[in-house]
Amino acid sequence: MSQEHPIDSSVPFSEAMEQLAGESGLDARSTACARGATLLESLYSPLRLLEPMKRVGKRGEGKWQRISFEQLIEEVVEGGDLFGEGHVDGLRAIHAPDTQLTQSTPVSDQNQSVTGHEYQRRRPRCVSASFCAK
Repeated sequence: MSQEHPIDSSVPFSEAMEQLAGESGLDARSTACARGATLLESLYSPLRLLEPMKRVGKRGEGKWQRISFEQLIEEVVEGGDLFGEGHVDGLRAIHAPDTQLTQSTPVSDQNQSVTGHEYQRRRPRCVSASFCAK
């Protein structure tokens, strides 16, 4: 962790975590990243998600419903027409443990993960039509 004063090993874990989260002021706060500084706040927030949620409206509408963990696992593993927008492959369909990935073929036919290089090659070249070269 990145902090100016090391925490003594005799300090209880909960107190050490509180110091790293910035609850003791700037003196003992970890400065590695802001996300780490808000760890305890997000862990115990009354607004945190406690149950799986599924989008039921169009993207961006903010419409969600609670689903069971069993339904979550079923949909992630098996896929299907999950959002009424067409079929989505589940992990069972795209998992290809016997397919060798090499530098020349980083993406198999089954595993549709996209590497950084492949993303750069596939992404649109312009933000809007007015910026595109003709």
